Amino acid sequence: MTPVRIDRLDLVAFGNFTDTSLDLSSPGLQIIYGANEAGKTTARSAIFNLLYGFDFRTQFDFIHPMARLQLGALIRNGSGAEMEVLRFKRNNDPLVDRQSGMPISDMSWSQVLQGMSRDDYESMMTLGWKELLEGTEKLVERGGALGETLFATGLGAPEIDAVLKELETQAASLYAPRASTKVINVALKSCIDLRKLATSQSLRPAAFAEAEKDHQKTKQLRESLDLQQRERQQEKDRLVILRGVLPNLVLRRQIIEERDRLLSQGRLPTRSWAEQVKEAIERRRQLEQARASLERQLEQSGERLSKITLDTDLLSIADQIDDLSEKIGAYEEGRNDRNGLCQESRDLKRDALGLLARVLKRQAGESDLDQARMVLTSKDAIVSATEEWSASHSKLEQAETALRDREGELSNVQQELALLAQVGDPSPLEDAVNAALSQGDLDKALSAARLELLAAHDLCVETARLLGIDESRFSDALRIPAPSNEEVERI
Repeated sequence: MTPVRIDRLDLVAFGNFTDTSLDLSSPGLQIIYGANEAGKTTARSAIFNLLYGFDFRTQFDFIHPMARLQLGALIRNGSGAEMEVLRFKRNNDPLVDRQSGMPISDMSWSQVLQGMSRDDYESMMTLGWKELLEGTEKLVERGGALGETLFATGLGAPEIDAVLKELETQAASLYAPRASTKVINVALKSCIDLRKLATSQSLRPAAFAEAEKDHQKTKQLRESLDLQQRERQQEKDRLVILRGVLPNLVLRRQIIEERDRLLSQGRLPTRSWAEQVKEAIERRRQLEQARASLERQLEQSGERLSKITLDTDLLSIADQIDDLSEKIGAYEEGRNDRNGLCQESRDLKRDALGLLARVLKRQAGESDLDQARMVLTSKDAIVSATEEWSASHSKLEQAETALRDREGELSNVQQELALLAQVGDPSPLEDAVNAALSQGDLDKALSAARLELLAAHDLCVETARLLGIDESRFSDALRIPAPSNEEVERI
């Protein structure tokens, strides 16, 4: 252990001291003397508090506040290295290096103290007036046994006699030479009995070797019997499985035989007679329902016919009336569609011219529409749009042709209507026309034609959108011929 020496003790603020330093640097033993209440015990406590820190509650704050207590020292080890420290009464960084102001860790300070704990220092390095009085009394009691007394005092156990007596009492309760109920005596007797029992049950080497051979033979026999038992158990399990599967195998063989017998009789019909009968009954039921429905319709038609009274003169021109009714319907359809188609044609033409003007950055005419070609970013889109354009253009031409046909038919109907004989009472004619119109043929034809026209218009608008043609200029774009496949490939 390297010796450590305190060369100077600084009592900055501790007890009755303020900014006081004790020079302890002289070689040899240091003796501090003074009158009563001069502070000798305070100085000794200052060394203890400097080394191990201030107590949580201290008796040395009667002059300085507890938070301002402060100690310092100049410490020198055996190699001559010096360390000047300050100790404060605080929780954070209570010990610092005086020169650098940096805190000193507990590990570094423990190396300075060389591992001596607080209790060891207090019992071995501090000897106050109270301890001297108690030690003197023990020295007198022991008749001058100075070594034992000093040893007891150094250990901090002045009542060593009481401890020794207690130990002797406990030893007597555990063991006595001739006792039989003491703990150690009972344990010794049990140990002797166990040794005798072990001796009586021990075997001679020859007898042990013979017993070992018998044991090995018995062990081998047991292993052989265990192996046979496992083999028998496996065979048993196999037989149990076969016994459980055997009925299924027999049933399978019977089914196979039955299948072979049935196959030998020839191919079976695709459907059984029961299924055919069931289907025939279901079909008969459906036919009966259809027949009943037709009979009800026939009966209703007869009732409606019975309510209609026709003049014989009108019956003679019934075919002409039917033809006239159809032509009237066609005329009405054509007249209704013509205005819409004409307006749509004008709108589409205006939209196409506007779109072409935006593309060409100038005023566009009909000649520009004939020469316009749309540049698309995708070949597939151009081909698809071209096909849809052709189909829409074809449908539009068909609609225009149908409109012209309807106009021609209307003109013919008007001419034939003028040639018809005048009828005095037109009510029978009106009833006949209404009866013809109630059949729904003219209405369905008109609705179908309108739907077809709307579908053609929507398809043309969608195709024009794909080609970049504005809907407002659509009518002018109709005159643009569709590009050929060579032109599409070139684009």
